[in-house]
Amino acid sequence: MEGLKDAVKFLSDNQGALTVLLTAVYVVATLVIVILTFLQLRAAKKLEELRVRPIISFEVSNSAGVVSFVVRNLGQMSARNLVIQVEPELKCLMGGKGCLPPEEKEESISLLTKKTPTIASGQAVSGFVAFWERFQGRYPELLFKCKLAYEGPGGQEYQDAFELDLSSYKGLKTIKAKNISDIAVHLEDISQSLRKISSTKSGPG
Repeated sequence: MEGLKDAVKFLSDNQGALTVLLTAVYVVATLVIVILTFLQLRAAKKLEELRVRPIISFEVSNSAGVVSFVVRNLGQMSARNLVIQVEPELKCLMGGKGCLPPEEKEESISLLTKKTPTIASGQAVSGFVAFWERFQGRYPELLFKCKLAYEGPGGQEYQDAFELDLSSYKGLKTIKAKNISDIAVHLEDISQSLRKISSTKSGPG
């Protein structure tokens, strides 16, 4: 009982100080709650921005000996003023061994040299680059440095930089694409076979 009386007396004598202390604890706790709420709201806003932003991807692949590129918008919003920089410059390579005409020719790919006004959400744009043998001869290192710059609908700016390493395609067996001369030879074979069949049927019975 004496201890309880002492405690009551202490609280009574120091009521003002205890009130100040409890008030300070309450204020600090309130500030902590406000700060945590603010951080949570900011994180939620950031996640929402990431969820609805445009996301541009750029890929180069070798499928059955044909090298092509594809640009995709994986995001949920359209991308504007897209600029793609590839070093060394990726060009469309025509001609070469086994092709008609055999003269080698290079042309710039407009999507990779000019600003693209809009890429809609879910849209994919692809194009031919070269046959693998010609491509490997032109770009022996098979390594490309890429930079993408574009804007969201609200003018937000986005930039991505990465490397494309195509050396994993080295040594893989590929199906060579038929060129015009191959097709002409096969058509001639078919034509001769049809003539033989026709002459056999029209012969004496």
